[in-house]
Amino acid sequence: ELLVALSRAAIAHGWHNTALGITTLITHAERRGMMDTEVVRALINARQLTRAEEAAYAIAHPSAHDWAMAEVAVGHARAGDQERATIIQETLRAPTTIAWAITELASDAAQQGQPHAIQAALQISQPTLRDRALAQVTQGLAEQQLMIEAFAATTSISNPEIRVRTLITIANINAEAAPVA
Repeated sequence: ELLVALSRAAIAHGWHNTALGITTLITHAERRGMMDTEVVRALINARQLTRAEEAAYAIAHPSAHDWAMAEVAVGHARAGDQERATIIQETLRAPTTIAWAITELASDAAQQGQPHAIQAALQISQPTLRDRALAQVTQGLAEQQLMIEAFAATTSISNPEIRVRTLITIANINAEAAPVA
């Protein structure tokens, strides 16, 4: 716990290389992977994407490595480097990390009023993860007042509970946007 606390303190001060040095002393593989991933997030937030990618590649714990790489891919996409993001996304192995990255990027697109976000979310192969992605995309589209597209997207949500919650969310967004008479 001391090494985790020291690593987090280094992250908080922006001393990312120091934090990575401290994480090398953590012997528990999963905890080390978790802390390395926190450093990767901090590097992404500091817009040091190349360093974040290097740190993510170096993570030995398989699931932490995959999550960190997914976050780096999303970071590159949000910074406008779609080519690098795609290359990294193609290295992802776990269905959950692949779905997370697709969901984040599709949600971003929806919040920018881009209906193609629905097609991106539909790429997710696991039904529950796809339904959750579609719910997020639908909400983003509704917030941009693309109600027809948002309602149409709900028809692709297979889980009835998620579909109903999403329809309620869209209805609430629509009601809040409606002019008061």
